[in-house]
Amino acid sequence: MSSETPMKPAATPKTAAASKPAAAGRRVIDECLVGVGSRFDGTLVCGGLIRVEGECSGRLESAGTIVVAAGAAVNAELKASEVIVAGRLEGSIEASRRVDLVPGAKVRAEIRSRAFRLEEGAWFRGTVAGYPEVPADQA
Repeated sequence: MSSETPMKPAATPKTAAASKPAAAGRRVIDECLVGVGSRFDGTLVCGGLIRVEGECSGRLESAGTIVVAAGAAVNAELKASEVIVAGRLEGSIEASRRVDLVPGAKVRAEIRSRAFRLEEGAWFRGTVAGYPEVPADQA
């Protein structure tokens, strides 16, 4: 018999893409990153932050915030509570709270949000509508 103590299993490190169990065996991701030099095509649904530093096309949906970083290129439909754009975006944005286009942003999109901010140094072409829209009989 050895006097050595048994080895304990190594702790599992936490990652930026932690997940939680969801209904029907699906997992909800808390944070997602499409890094520099990476490309994502398709539908990405995330429970928290989505940060795009590379290229994306398709649909991005978050219960929290979507960030399109400087240098990123996105051609997609975005749906989130808050959207911040510093890179290039073509498509549509639906944000229940707010949309911020910061210096360096180049955006061609249809935007629907409660609040919209276009900072000096950002470029925008498209439409902006309030969210939610007021029914015609109450206007």
